Amino acid sequence: MKEKEYKDWKESREKGKSRYLIQNGMLAYGMPMFVVMTFIVSKAPETGYDAKYIITNFLLWSAAGLLFGFIMWSLNEKSFIKESQKRENT
Repeated sequence: MKEKEYKDWKESREKGKSRYLIQNGMLAYGMPMFVVMTFIVSKAPETGYDAKYIITNFLLWSAAGLLFGFIMWSLNEKSFIKESQKRENT
């Protein structure tokens, strides 16, 4: 892990896991995917974009964003801990 990555992650983890999941998972991943997959990639259902269709996709991509954020948090945390231990031993 490079020094900048180490410092950036240290700052991110100090802000907290919940904030990271919302900002980096839901907002940075889930919402763009919701817009792209709901309105650009998929064709409108025969009945058009009704509220049920939009809400379902919103909930789906919000959950996917949280999952993505959780996975990224876990991977970054694992790397950070490994790097912290490495720095303590040298």
